[in-house]
Amino acid sequence: MAEGAESQQRVILVNDDRIQRLHLCRLLESIGLVALPFAGAVEALEGLQKMVPPDLIITDLNMPGMDGWGFCRLLRSPEFPDFNQTPILVVSATFSGEEPARITADLGANAFLPAPVESLPFLSAVRRLLTGDTSPLASKVLIVEDSKVLCHMLSKVFTNHGYLVDTAETGNKGLELFRSGRPDIVVLDYHLPDMLGDQVLVEIQAMDARAVVLVMTADSSPELALKVVRLGARGYLRKPFDPKYLLTLCANARREMALLNVEALLETRTQELRESETRLKQALEATNDAVWDWDLEQGIAVVTPSYFTVLGYQPEAFHPAVGLETTLIHPHDLPQAQRAYRAVMEQGVERLEQECRMRTASGDWAHILTRGLVVSRDEQGHPLRVVGIHSNVTPQRKAAEALRVSEEKLSRIFNLSPSAIVISRISDAKILEVNDSFSSNTGYTREETLGRRATDLDLYADATARAKLFQELGLHGEVHNRELQFRRKDGSHVPGLLSAKIAEFDSEPCLLTVITDISALKGVQEAHLELLEQMRQLQKLESVGRLAGGVAHDFNNLLSPILTYSELLLDDLPEGDPCWDKAQQIVRAAQRGRDLTRQLLAFSRKQVLDLRNLDLREVIRGFEKLMRRTLREDILIQLDLPDELPSIRADAGQMEQVLMNLAVNAQDAMPQGGLLSIGLAILNLGPSQERQFPGLPHGQFVQLAVGDTGSGMTAETMARIFEPFFTTKGPGKGTGLGLATVFGIVKQHGGYLQAESEPGAGATFRIYLPAIFESAQPEPTPIAPALSSMIPQSHLLLVEDDPEVRESTRLALERQGFSVLSYEDGVACLRAIEDQNIPVTLLLTDVVMPKLSGPELYQLLKARYPDLRAVFMSGYMREAITHPGGLLPTMEFLQKPFTSAELLNKLQDVMMSKNPDSAN
Repeated sequence: MAEGAESQQRVILVNDDRIQRLHLCRLLESIGLVALPFAGAVEALEGLQKMVPPDLIITDLNMPGMDGWGFCRLLRSPEFPDFNQTPILVVSATFSGEEPARITADLGANAFLPAPVESLPFLSAVRRLLTGDTSPLASKVLIVEDSKVLCHMLSKVFTNHGYLVDTAETGNKGLELFRSGRPDIVVLDYHLPDMLGDQVLVEIQAMDARAVVLVMTADSSPELALKVVRLGARGYLRKPFDPKYLLTLCANARREMALLNVEALLETRTQELRESETRLKQALEATNDAVWDWDLEQGIAVVTPSYFTVLGYQPEAFHPAVGLETTLIHPHDLPQAQRAYRAVMEQGVERLEQECRMRTASGDWAHILTRGLVVSRDEQGHPLRVVGIHSNVTPQRKAAEALRVSEEKLSRIFNLSPSAIVISRISDAKILEVNDSFSSNTGYTREETLGRRATDLDLYADATARAKLFQELGLHGEVHNRELQFRRKDGSHVPGLLSAKIAEFDSEPCLLTVITDISALKGVQEAHLELLEQMRQLQKLESVGRLAGGVAHDFNNLLSPILTYSELLLDDLPEGDPCWDKAQQIVRAAQRGRDLTRQLLAFSRKQVLDLRNLDLREVIRGFEKLMRRTLREDILIQLDLPDELPSIRADAGQMEQVLMNLAVNAQDAMPQGGLLSIGLAILNLGPSQERQFPGLPHGQFVQLAVGDTGSGMTAETMARIFEPFFTTKGPGKGTGLGLATVFGIVKQHGGYLQAESEPGAGATFRIYLPAIFESAQPEPTPIAPALSSMIPQSHLLLVEDDPEVRESTRLALERQGFSVLSYEDGVACLRAIEDQNIPVTLLLTDVVMPKLSGPELYQLLKARYPDLRAVFMSGYMREAITHPGGLLPTMEFLQKPFTSAELLNKLQDVMMSKNPDSAN
């Protein structure tokens, strides 16, 4: 339909509901139609007599004065011939379903829609009717006739006039088709092969008293006609007859039946409305809720009498209106009420629900719960009408608050109890409630516990003890302080002291169980029995720890002069001198000895890894000479190092220990000699390799592979090689800690370790360490620049009780231009300072010394030299000497043995510090 043609068409709209009428008019005008509205059928009939027939008539059904069915019937009657062909669309908010649609079709309407209408289906129906598609709902006809010729002729006539036709040659077949299809019209022959038509008629009437049945027969007896009419037939035809007369008879019969059905529908609907109103009135009176109906377009509010009861106002003193209630809302609640109102007005929300405080006639504040529903909107979506209720929930709120406070107190007591508390139902043993201690003691969350039984959770470790417990409960109704073993979620057992009593909760028999964890109490006895043994073991460990610390301390003091003198020797020798390389080897050996003492110190105190960005190729190259001197001469070492390799974040000493442990293991596996291969490669780990490297994230790794051509290992041995103290070597030839140590170091570095071996085929260990994309950190330069210019006309105090360490350190400092005053202890240093006025800026002192410790010496010197800065050195680890009265965490510390570069770098850091107290 073209827009120009559609805009010229006129539609008569008949509806007694003003809001519905306005809404439908706006929908029609939105597609260019001219809407002519009427408030009732009588008014519309008067108007139609004065105008040219419209293109479409839209009418409501349930209207005062004349309903829509009567309106349709008149429009299709001879009294209004000009409107017999005008399409009619029925819209009803009272009736819906197939039966009202069929009744309206019988009375002449062309289409039926239930209200409230949706825009798209409504406009689609309007366009369809305006374009000429006005065929009514097709009616179904059942022809029961044993004459095939007559049956065929009647079928053709009905089909040509838009009916749906079924046929049957016998009465039984006809009854079967009626029962399954429920046709609108039955054309029934009286004389059938298996029964008479009156028998069929009676059974049809029993199934549906409103069925339209027309009886036809060749019998001319008037008694027969009277008989079938009395039995319920709507018409009687004597054969032969004009088919057009049959069609007219069918239409009249259907129209009469439709009017009867209309009366029945109206009566049923009226009765339903009365009952609904009665129930609604009774419900409202029972709840004392206030019902309101807001006409938002006109700003009018209609309320029930209970509205005034809820808020305490007199009807004559208070006239509700849209927007007036905002003056009654508590100021603190007004914003949320306005947000809820805007959500309905502006955001398309259909339901309004909010609770706020409203001022009553007495001046008090009542908690009012408001629920509303938008029942109509205009085409822009703006609400036109909202209905709802006010409920005074003040008593409920007060009761809820009192209950909340009470429950909060009980819940606090319930959950603060250190004992686990369980409430379970007697009837089915299901757990109804547990406290926080139950969850913390058993590992089961509250959500995992509620609704399950103790047996479902397998809480009782001993089923027999549980059975005895419940047997006693059945006899006495309670038990006290019964010691039982309970099973946690992780499978571990915990001893508990159980008390239980049968009590009622919510009028239902329940079991209240209190379980106290006595594992701590039980452990007291075991701890007492084990205390002596533990003390003996601790004494042994403490003794060994002290021995390890003392040995490492003394060894560090031995290494200090070796390291210092070898560096001084390197400084004196030209690099091309044959002795230069030997001196360099001494330095490296001393540095490795220092690393070994740090590992020994780690036995007595925990030591943090010295993680650096390392190039693993340089670590292997630097360690190669030591391995060649350590391993037998019949072991050939082969290196396969790539030209480029990412760095790793690792402790160089720990990596050397891994290499040494694997190399020594490989040597033991090759008693007749063989090949030890060490290679590096890059591994890019993707999703497809997750099973091969479980636990490793995707990314890039550096692979270190150490292989040998030795005897290899069996699958049984391979399964245990990383177990501590497991060894296949003979007595006195192995501790079983080598591979376990390697495994621990690799895991500590966030890596992964794989072993491959078969008997007679050697073994290969592959280590994967996370790659980083930062350059390796260079080693400190052997000799740092002189710092004497930083302390002009001043002396450096060197206090060290070990003469060899003191002398070597003094030489290294003087080589850098320092003016050094060295003393064997703090007392000698203080005497020398008192005897002569010596300017002092820097103190380098041992921490642990006889007579006076290094920190004590510093505090005494600080009183005389306020700007004095100090560096403390020791052969012990810092953790072993950091304590009140000893070395403080803020004091600068240097671990023995140290290189000249490390010493001078530390002195430089201290001297360049702006605040002398910040480092000390």
